Amino acid sequence: MFEHITGKEVAAEAQILVEHGKPLLFGKNKEKGLRLKSGPLELETVDAAAPDVLIHDETSRPLAQLLAALEPPFPTAMGVLYCSPTESYERDVYAQKGAAQGKGDLDALLNSERTWEVVP
Repeated sequence: MFEHITGKEVAAEAQILVEHGKPLLFGKNKEKGLRLKSGPLELETVDAAAPDVLIHDETSRPLAQLLAALEPPFPTAMGVLYCSPTESYERDVYAQKGAAQGKGDLDALLNSERTWEVVP
């Protein structure tokens, strides 16, 4: 099914392994690279020795979108295309829970000035 990308004979030309901070190179001997095309926001294939070969930045959403949209004759991007630099929701909730534990006195809060009595 994915032999046109994963086949041993074609993998070097059909895949580009992306790693944060490393140039976007592919080919049997890593002789090709990707760069931004002047004009519209598109990628183009260039010689790996070109000075403006893109360096992968996994915190760049626009670059991730460009890599995800690659179709033949471009290689298929493999690896971490985008990694959100923010804390996950779950980690943030646990941090808030940890910060709240042991803070304050419930009895003192209930008997503070800002209380009222409900009369039937």
